[in-house]
Amino acid sequence: MKLLEEYNDFFKKAEREELINELKKYIRLLGINEIISSSFDLEKVLKEVLYQGSKLTEADIASIFLINKEENVLEFAATTDPNHEKLEKIKVPMGKGISGYVAETGKIVNTADVQNDARFYKNVDHITGETTKSYLCVPLKVRDEIIGTAQLMNKKNNCEFTEDDIRISRAFASQAAIAIERVLLHNEAVIREKMEKELKVAANIQQQLLPQKNPQIDGYSIAGISIPAKEVGGDYFNYIVHQKNNETEYVDFTVADVSGKGIPAALIVSNFHACLNLLLPLYENLGDLAYHLNNYMKKNLIMGNFITFFLMRLEIKTGGVTYINCGHNPPYYFLLADNKKEIKTFQRSGPVLGLIDDVKYKVFETTLSKGDMIIPFSDGVEEAHNEKNELFGEDRILESAHECYQKASAKKLSDNEFSKYIVEQMIKTVDEYRGEAEVNDDTTLEVIYRYP
Repeated sequence: MKLLEEYNDFFKKAEREELINELKKYIRLLGINEIISSSFDLEKVLKEVLYQGSKLTEADIASIFLINKEENVLEFAATTDPNHEKLEKIKVPMGKGISGYVAETGKIVNTADVQNDARFYKNVDHITGETTKSYLCVPLKVRDEIIGTAQLMNKKNNCEFTEDDIRISRAFASQAAIAIERVLLHNEAVIREKMEKELKVAANIQQQLLPQKNPQIDGYSIAGISIPAKEVGGDYFNYIVHQKNNETEYVDFTVADVSGKGIPAALIVSNFHACLNLLLPLYENLGDLAYHLNNYMKKNLIMGNFITFFLMRLEIKTGGVTYINCGHNPPYYFLLADNKKEIKTFQRSGPVLGLIDDVKYKVFETTLSKGDMIIPFSDGVEEAHNEKNELFGEDRILESAHECYQKASAKKLSDNEFSKYIVEQMIKTVDEYRGEAEVNDDTTLEVIYRYP
């Protein structure tokens, strides 16, 4: 029978004196509500609820145990027992003892002599050094889900707990459950707010690792963007400008993609960024750089993690290109001068970083001729999918790049606005293709265009 129905049935049958006593108990229950609403200190609230509950039922001791789903046990939460330090050690397996039985079945147990009940978990008395006689155990429920049990032990004058006690215990158990849920929800909200703030800080830190502006280099239009699928991500790109006699001699363009997403990937990106900037000045040959970068990441990555990495060194005066590609999506080279529409694909130098020691990466060379364009990207572009789980794919990348290039040319954009427009429009095309589908990966895209 539901608690409200029990009270309605009681009111119909109760005598005047019984009603007065019940009213007094109601006043105590209302006092419990005030306690619940005044504090988010769970231990304090539960102790006060148990104190009032034991007063209402004339129990010597009251306690609450909560279900630990991971360990499938009941764990101590609060008690009126002054020897609570001993109770804190107790873990009752689900289904064992009376509390375990109540937690598993949701049934109330009331017995005048618990020592003769085979279900009684005598280990509790053994730990506390006390003897339990009368015993009343009720489930704690939140939205019909059992989250623990409340126990009332040793009613005064060696009496058995009555039907009135059961009804009252169900009422204060319900209030205890509400208090627990309220505090847990509050704590979750606090933790979530703290995590959101920390994620914002982490996102800001990660953004500082990326270029704050595109390099302005005569004869070239350069732009790039990296958009994490979550607050922080595992994609990375950068431009490292090398100057000689106050003139830009060459620029290193990098794109990397760490396996995984979110905070773990972001931490690896930070480590990778530091290592790359440490090693880059030490090794002029890109193959040597990749060799040592791979060995460092192999020692510092958790087993199974890896990084795809592309680095292209562009000689500004000649357009000469030297590059390594460590398992990354091969960038596209668009030969666009003289209305050509030929497309070349960059080659791969070797495997991803971080899986195998002492890899010798092959270095390739080509030339970025005037009027041509190179587009490095991460797999978040190619593998973006729509609501039907269809990938954006290579053909759409090429089609989008050509279309955006033609629009940028028609607008006669100059400086970095040319490449910036292409980047923005290609990302917009990917987003429109994706529609309402979830963003499944970080997205990074660079455009390096050499003016005719």
